[in-house]
Amino acid sequence: MRLAILLALLTGCATSIPESIIASSADSASYEVVEVEPMYKMLAPGAIPPVDHPTWADVDQADRFMDADEPVIVVERAGEVRVYSTWYLEGHEVVNDEIGAEALLVSW
Repeated sequence: MRLAILLALLTGCATSIPESIIASSADSASYEVVEVEPMYKMLAPGAIPPVDHPTWADVDQADRFMDADEPVIVVERAGEVRVYSTWYLEGHEVVNDEIGAEALLVSW
């Protein structure tokens, strides 16, 4: 809930969230004024953990946990293809990965 409120506030969509939710969350959150509007600090640093050691499944196995219309990020490098679920990334925001000897950061 707090992440949704924070994202709405950051993107300027706070009017789509009921005022009672904003008020109840704002009571317990610190804030600073940015361009005459309060900017609430609702998540502590490190509250959204990155994926540091991703594991992979074959395409045949992906049917068990991915929807056919699921949005993904695809990376191809040196003949290897990786698929990152944006739905999964919504809960982590960052995947630290490697393809061959190259470091790769995938962010959503």
